[in-house]
Amino acid sequence: MATIFFSITHGFQARDLLRTDVFRVIRQAGVKVVILSPNHNDDYFVREFGGPGVSFEPLDMRVGRLELALGAFRRYVLASFKLNQTINALNERFNRSHSPRYLLLRGLNGVFGRLPFLRRWWMQLEASLFPGSQYDEVFARYRPDLLVTGGPGTIPADAHLIRCARRFGVRTACVLLSWDNLTSKGHMAAMPDDLVVWNRTMQREAAEYHGYAPERVYIAGVSHFDIYARPSAAGSHVRFCELHGLDPGRRIITLGTISPWLFPHNAAVAEILAEAVAAERFSKPCQLVVRLHPQAMSPGTAHTENINRFREIAGRFPHVHLDLPAVRSDALMWDVDEADMMHLADLLRYSDVSLNAGSTLSIDSAIVDTPIVNIGFDGYVQEPLERSARRLYEFTHYANLVRTGGLRIAHSAQEMIAEINAYLDDPARDRPGRSLIVEEQCFRIDGLAGRRVGTRLLALMNVVSDESGAAASLGIEEPVRA
Repeated sequence: MATIFFSITHGFQARDLLRTDVFRVIRQAGVKVVILSPNHNDDYFVREFGGPGVSFEPLDMRVGRLELALGAFRRYVLASFKLNQTINALNERFNRSHSPRYLLLRGLNGVFGRLPFLRRWWMQLEASLFPGSQYDEVFARYRPDLLVTGGPGTIPADAHLIRCARRFGVRTACVLLSWDNLTSKGHMAAMPDDLVVWNRTMQREAAEYHGYAPERVYIAGVSHFDIYARPSAAGSHVRFCELHGLDPGRRIITLGTISPWLFPHNAAVAEILAEAVAAERFSKPCQLVVRLHPQAMSPGTAHTENINRFREIAGRFPHVHLDLPAVRSDALMWDVDEADMMHLADLLRYSDVSLNAGSTLSIDSAIVDTPIVNIGFDGYVQEPLERSARRLYEFTHYANLVRTGGLRIAHSAQEMIAEINAYLDDPARDRPGRSLIVEEQCFRIDGLAGRRVGTRLLALMNVVSDESGAAASLGIEEPVRA
């Protein structure tokens, strides 16, 4: 019996790898599954994913100061020079600051980022210092055929597992969870053997920025977007409003928050929108739903929101509703169940306008053809560019969305209200651009991405010898080779 290891370091990995057809295809093939996670012994987690042929093992998320320091050096200095020419979340806070530290790091990157042999040497150094030997016993006991991670070796726990797998001669694969992972995380600490990516853009980034050979990269779509191919959980707009205390006679404006580290003005924007709803500044009667990022609900993360501030806003203004994801674990950050995934899909499906500051929710909204307004201002203040919302739309991954014309960026509160009104009056505005976002970012929204991913993992384990035949038996097309 073949054995597969799944590394689940946070809730989004559980969402993409375990709460989709990826896990179901693997189970149906009779493969033994070992789930490594910091919440390996949480009752809900074991109940949801346990069963015959499934085992759970602890995952150590601790990181020492030396490893953090070496990792920071690697991300800034050892990354491909082409990659560090892009605008990304790691260097943006230094960007344009001209601080001595920033200038030194970019200068070093201009030399070392051009020399692949130095990158290889540095990765060998990190591997010798942090080899993942804490997992030797687990690898020796189970003898897996494949290790699967959701991150490309940028999270230390994943890097430790990849290094240990390499020493044991175990193949490794990363099913990339996010469209920004290849441009915003710097150079990987330990490169998985194979990548499964969302789209052709990520395929190109893997080769250009990280040196992956074409035969090691596969396009399969986005497993957690399969949920959009399912029927609505609520069944109708009216029923959705009834279930969640909304007024079916009012249009729904949804604000999705992002990490306060990237944008600390979520609550200010929520308040501005709440005031506009109360003052009837929109062309149609509206209500505001504020959907907090699961990170805001996770006590284990350093970047949490002041939830009481949002509650105060909702209590002070009429027609304002908080949408709080039910995070299920203190150990596994951002972990929400499949019902919440369905709820979010319906929330965006029945919203009339979706707002966020550079979030993946723009792609979700485009899938259901909901107009998108991006926040390009900083609430009540004017931040310098390196800390402003304005910088988010220069990030390499997000600039691809802006280019489609499928969304509007509001550079002030007045522009935000005007853009919302324009979409309320003409929901078809920018529809071709939204379709282009889906085409470029999602590969296909056919409900079969999870099966494509699962089939690819089976092929990497040699559980299926004919990947095309195995895919056809599941009614799907095989993943796309580079």
